Amino acid sequence: MFFFRPAIPIVPIAIGIGIRPTEVDLLIGDPTKACTKLGWKCKYDLSALVKEMMQSDVKLMQKDQYLKDGGYISVNYFE
Repeated sequence: MFFFRPAIPIVPIAIGIGIRPTEVDLLIGDPTKACTKLGWKCKYDLSALVKEMMQSDVKLMQKDQYLKDGGYISVNYFE
């Protein structure tokens, strides 16, 4: 069973400095160095990555609905 307290800040945020946004407008990566120097190989292709992300989102939405149906308040992950 899950219990949630009202949201209270754990780390104070200085007014005027701001915080990092939850999403960036453009994110570009190049795995070349990791592949050549570390021997890294990717585990997912794009379709497998999208599938896993969608399954995770669905699971979060189902959990939120379960908590709401039980009369609890849950964190909004989707903002």
